[in-house]
Amino acid sequence: MPAPSARPEPDLPPIEGGWELHALAGSEDPELAALSFWGPARPDQLYHLDATPAATEFHDSMPYWAWLWDSAPRMVRALERRGVQGRVLEVGAGIGAVGVALAARSKGRVQATVTDYDPLSIAAMRANAARHHQSADSVQTLDWRAPAELPGGPFPTIVGCEVIYDPKSHGALLDVFQRFLEPGGRVYLADPGRDRVPQFLKRARSRGFSTTLESADGQIAEPVRGAFRILVLRA
Repeated sequence: MPAPSARPEPDLPPIEGGWELHALAGSEDPELAALSFWGPARPDQLYHLDATPAATEFHDSMPYWAWLWDSAPRMVRALERRGVQGRVLEVGAGIGAVGVALAARSKGRVQATVTDYDPLSIAAMRANAARHHQSADSVQTLDWRAPAELPGGPFPTIVGCEVIYDPKSHGALLDVFQRFLEPGGRVYLADPGRDRVPQFLKRARSRGFSTTLESADGQIAEPVRGAFRILVLRA
């Protein structure tokens, strides 16, 4: 894996609190801790942007893209254990940590397209793709409620990390899967053990997906509050 670019801070839009590098994982996982990603130094300050109320009304969400969530390094490891290769679409990618890390560590076996809809998220993902020697074309805008075509689609694998927290977005997210997943493809979703998992799986089955719930190491598991799980959907 090429070393991350040592260039100074990239040309990111100015935000209150500025930008800083965030390590993907703590010292308990040195390999992943060596990877770092540009993100807001003070994500909480984004709540005060003038555009946030209007975006929240339309997208039913706050700027959660700005955090590097604890599930991200566990998701990278889980996908590697499952031997994910080829073209991968990441939805709700935030700062792009999961997809970019997966591609950077794969020695060319994974070609990841990372997507989100917030312009600041897109700027961060572009900086992080460049930092980890990924193509600028690997970053695309994708709004679940009005999805445009994506280069490279449909995809054999779609991934998402902590994207099912809001039931109001479940329908739009499943629409995206049905539009961009290849026949016979798989969706992998990481969740830290929120109460929404059974509800989402039931709705996915009503759309024709077969579903399983797995532990990080791939064992069939039950939903447990606070326990990390991988939701697997098959077309």
